[in-house]
Amino acid sequence: LLAKVTAGADWVLADAMGVEPIDELPWSIVQGGLRAAVSDPAGVRAGDADAVRGLVEGLMLGGFAMQASRSSRPASGAEHQFSHLWDMSHHTHNGYAPSHGLKVGIGTIAVTALYEFLMAYPMHTLDPDTLAAAWPDGARWQKTAAERFTREDLQAVATREIAAKAVSRGDLRAQLVNLRSKWPDIAARLRAQLIPLTELRAMLAAAGAATRPEEIGISRERLRESFFSAFLIRRRFTVLDLAVRAGLLDTALDSLFAPGGALHA
Repeated sequence: LLAKVTAGADWVLADAMGVEPIDELPWSIVQGGLRAAVSDPAGVRAGDADAVRGLVEGLMLGGFAMQASRSSRPASGAEHQFSHLWDMSHHTHNGYAPSHGLKVGIGTIAVTALYEFLMAYPMHTLDPDTLAAAWPDGARWQKTAAERFTREDLQAVATREIAAKAVSRGDLRAQLVNLRSKWPDIAARLRAQLIPLTELRAMLAAAGAATRPEEIGISRERLRESFFSAFLIRRRFTVLDLAVRAGLLDTALDSLFAPGGALHA
């Protein structure tokens, strides 16, 4: 359910970038009571009836919102792409596939850390002309997607999805100009939507969920590699797309996984 927080942030981004406008009805179904639904993680762990009732109602509302929009956009963003990636790789830990919720929880932590890096970054320093000029064409993206994965089924998914969200250099430049000029307002909307990383980790811990990737058998190296791989396997516009289009993903990961960084240990 906490994933709906970052999923909402991704929809805010997609709306601001002119990729996918927010549909107010499914948005309100998911986001309207979300903070209340996740307000008692310790109670969920203890089996408190009111806390569990709020959790279940929140999850059900996510399903209703997806039905209303005929898309998983209202309830699923980049955090789910981490889980999808590990599922598609048939990841197991101690002989079992970790639960969907545990994987998405780690993805939610990873995505929140990336958001916090980007919200602190001086976006006014972006150079849309240089970034657009260096943007790979469709053929190059297809090659990158195919080279990223060794299994043919993953290659097929990645090459299909990266083609579906291809953007021309001209369109990319326009997006980045828009991003640079509107970033203070966009960042304010994101801060209002997101739960701070330290608080998010504490909530997951209170509920008894995993807060470290190693708890579900994912090394720090694999988590870092998963950011770009997750970007490749879904056409949905998320914070991963923003980081890639702005040329900031590697810079962000260098910071987040460095000693003292939010995802170092």
